[in-house]
Amino acid sequence: MHFLSNATLIPTLTQVEYEFLNCQISDMEVFAFAHVLAQTKSLKYFCLKVIQTPGSISEDCIEKLAGGLSKLGNISKFDVYFRRLGLHPQGIKDLGRRIESFGNIQCCCSKESIHIYRRSGCE
Repeated sequence: MHFLSNATLIPTLTQVEYEFLNCQISDMEVFAFAHVLAQTKSLKYFCLKVIQTPGSISEDCIEKLAGGLSKLGNISKFDVYFRRLGLHPQGIKDLGRRIESFGNIQCCCSKESIHIYRRSGCE
């Protein structure tokens, strides 16, 4: 996370990709990403892939992250993927429907994962 504290100081930063595999990441760490993204005006593409221990990221956190990303006009493309969610499969589908109601992003849901994205040109 040390990189994040300096990311806003890099005026030519246009793409950020992170992968956390077989780990536990907290809501606070996800919110730290969102905070930096909102302040990094040159950023055009963001990718976050998390394969975690079940239940370490909340449904509310995922929804707020998606809502925040949907409002950032500087980011024209993003991919956010969470696997091994500690939610009931129907809860994941409901979360996907709520996120898609933001109107400018899409979701793909499976029984224990969610993929949230906005492709280039998709406004």
